[in-house]
Amino acid sequence: MKNGNLSLEEFNNLYGKSFCVKPFIEICNDTANNVQLCCNSEIVLFEEERDGNTQRDIFFNHDVMTQIRMDMLHSKTNPIDACAKCVSSEPVIGTSMRLESSNQLRKSNPELFNSIVEQGTVNLKSLDIKFGNTCNMGCVMCTASNSSIISQERHDNPPPLALKNVWRVPKTVLIEFGAHELEDLKRNAADIRRFKTTGGEPMLLPGFKDWLRFLVESDYSKNIQVVVVTNGTVSSIPILPLMGQFKKFIMVLSIDAVDELTEYIRYPVKFPKLMNNHITIHDAIVDNENYIQTISLEISTVMHVLNVHKIIDIFKYAEEHLPHINANGIEVVLASSPSGMEPGLIDADTFAQFKLSVEQYNGKFINTVKDVFSMLESQYNELNNNIESKQLKLTQLRDMTKYWKHSRRLDVHDYVTTYTNTILQLN
Repeated sequence: MKNGNLSLEEFNNLYGKSFCVKPFIEICNDTANNVQLCCNSEIVLFEEERDGNTQRDIFFNHDVMTQIRMDMLHSKTNPIDACAKCVSSEPVIGTSMRLESSNQLRKSNPELFNSIVEQGTVNLKSLDIKFGNTCNMGCVMCTASNSSIISQERHDNPPPLALKNVWRVPKTVLIEFGAHELEDLKRNAADIRRFKTTGGEPMLLPGFKDWLRFLVESDYSKNIQVVVVTNGTVSSIPILPLMGQFKKFIMVLSIDAVDELTEYIRYPVKFPKLMNNHITIHDAIVDNENYIQTISLEISTVMHVLNVHKIIDIFKYAEEHLPHINANGIEVVLASSPSGMEPGLIDADTFAQFKLSVEQYNGKFINTVKDVFSMLESQYNELNNNIESKQLKLTQLRDMTKYWKHSRRLDVHDYVTTYTNTILQLN
């Protein structure tokens, strides 16, 4: 046990490999309003299968949710099918959203945690809601379901069959959050203590801003911690007065590179504009004593095969330009999908260079940097112990970069200096 957190082995011994608190405390949807157990799970109930039931009705009463909770409590060895991402990440990096969320509730609200474990208590505390897939970026590690740019791209330039098996393609290009869904959401406001949203891009989604206004005007905001993940291209200055009315408001900036590599990874954005937005919102928060008490900035990074060599630069960028971000304010997630984007696919020289850059880094995010290397090393070793799987993933990577060269007129060799050596591993 470290800092009150159970290790994966300790947690599994006590509660089993299938147990997670998320389905007992959180309502979660995807951009098409399908039902998920959490933002990391597979869909457990599609929109067309809901028979008119609201998200709240499904959470408390639907047979699918009831059965999943029973399985989690009583099946100690067989993980839930929808939890495949956590199941696959745990042997590689020794943790998962399942473990971290459960540890967090176990420490912050042990009474509720024990009630869930012992009695199967269902107590809505959290919402993880997407208000549509409207987005102005087509990030290489994202999906058509979460980006209207990607969805339009794949509609206009249908991917080859090999990539259709890798990429999920929604039925429609633009997915919007309906007014009736917003009304359903309001029914949950009195219960929740945490609200998270990603997108699409939240700052482009009217439902998100309407929801914030409702929470503030109804005075529920004072009880709620909000987490918003934004790509930073749209100024959030106009809604700072709303953000300042919450118990806590965490704005998470998605940053996956801090130079021209951004143009490839987060197509079609240019980094200088992003940097200006980052600094502007940072200074607006820091310079206002009311905001500084409530609003905080963090960074979220998806580390994948195309940006491993630039990850340390993000930590240095935060130190220089966003000094208010605290030592635990950067989260790095290893890409596990789409297949072919895993950072552990890098070649031996790139891995060695990354290891050296970690050893040389001595900034305030040093503990996070060390953890990132440990996770990468685990995935790197795992992939190199399964050559057949690695070859398949490298083939998928090659096919994806070929597709983007055709659809976006961007050649990966012009942006990713490590790509050539990575792809040379392909037999």
